[in-house]
This record gives sequence, structure tokens and C-alpha cells, in this order.
Amino acid sequence: MSVPPNIDRFNKTTLLVLDKLYLAFPIPVEISASKVAMDTLPSDAEYDESFKAIEPVYWTIEFLRKEGFIEYSEATLDGTTFVQARLTTKSLALLGQVPSALEPQVSVSDKIRGVVKGGMKEASAEAVKKVVESLFTNAPTLVSLGQSIAGTTQ
Repeated sequence: MSVPPNIDRFNKTTLLVLDKLYLAFPIPVEISASKVAMDTLPSDAEYDESFKAIEPVYWTIEFLRKEGFIEYSEATLDGTTFVQARLTTKSLALLGQVPSALEPQVSVSDKIRGVVKGGMKEASAEAVKKVVESLFTNAPTLVSLGQSIAGTTQ
């Protein structure tokens, strides 16, 4: 089954944002929704498509914030720039995690870096999907672990 275009865009945006914040951590950075949109569009995208690409980027970044993966101090009024964006402890733990002893010892952040370095425009939807799945599959376990630890220290 092929990946729907909206999910492919979400996946590529997620990888680009998390990679940028991981490489800058702990220093907060600005994220430009228009830059991310242009970096995730296919090379042969029409002008109309590139104009419409910013809104899904904005909502993907909002999703990542609301789910506790990133934080930022503010977004510009037009929603194209996110100021002082940074990874949360939750996402930092996920990005450094090695998924399984049966797989080669490659952290999630290394998988993301591999896809991003290869170029998001050329990245296959399936390769991007696998990396995002590995990221979000591990999230509930780490959240539960964090809550357990927090509960025992109170």
C-alpha cells in the first residue's frame, strides 16, 4: 500500500524538524515553515503546490509540540516561523534510543540523519515512513517510563 501524500508530507516534515533540532540541541533555533516546505517538495512541484505546502508544515510542527516532542517560545503571526524551538526530553530520549538488539546498533537519530542527508526531495515515502514509525512506536514506552520515574521521585 502506498503512503498517502499528506502522510508522506507529515513524515518528511517530522524528520527534517527533529533532525534540525537534534543537531542544534541544546541551543534553541528558529524553524522556517516555508524553508521546510520547500525542502520537502518534489523537485518537479508546481508553483501552486509549493504555495500550499506551508500549511501542512505548520500543522505538523503544532502536532509535534502538542504531543510533547518539541517546544518553542512563539510562532510568528503568519505561522511561518517558530522561535526558539528545541527538542523536549521525550524526543531527545527517543532519538538516542537504539530500537532492538537484533538490528544493527543504529539510533533513531542516526536513521533520521541518513534519510535527511540523502535529500528529502529524493527520499522514498516508504523509507521515510519506516523511520517515522520507529520514532513514534517507541514514544509510548518512554512516556510511561518517564511517568513511572517521576511518580517514584515525588
